Amino acid sequence: MTVRAAILRSAFFVALTVPLAVPLAAASRPIAEPPPRNPKSSVASPGAVQRLLDERRWSEAVQACEGIAAEPGRRDLAQFLFQYGTALSHAGRPESAALMFMRQALLFPGAPQTAESLFETASILHGPLGDAAAAERLRQEAMAVARGQGNQALLRRGEALRREWDRDVAHDPPVRR
Repeated sequence: MTVRAAILRSAFFVALTVPLAVPLAAASRPIAEPPPRNPKSSVASPGAVQRLLDERRWSEAVQACEGIAAEPGRRDLAQFLFQYGTALSHAGRPESAALMFMRQALLFPGAPQTAESLFETASILHGPLGDAAAAERLRQEAMAVARGQGNQALLRRGEALRREWDRDVAHDPPVRR
């Protein structure tokens, strides 16, 4: 295990034991969209964050998510954690993104975003963090979740990841130490 992988694993533990500044009691409340604080801006809404993500405005999406994390209101926390992870990933912060994706998957295992969060974390582990074995374990877990949801698109994504990783190994075999 690499030092970086060990640090990330420790960070996952810390991420799960230290709250995100979001009380877990908020997770049990009914999901309802709070009115925007500033009538000129609805950046706190899930739709506004999604628009920033769709427009590839990664830094602005991260800023919006940081604001929401400080005061989440009655947000769908599973969706929020997934959006936050997506913004962090594309803003060049893979370790932080992986933590958000894993928080989503572990705190809300039945949410529709769970399989995708696991795939995203697996991709980060395989790519920037270089832990292919952990990435494959997460990919397999994501496949099981996607199968349980009957989500064919995510099952295809999982198979595509496996083929991509197999090609990577074929072109650049691991160095034995």
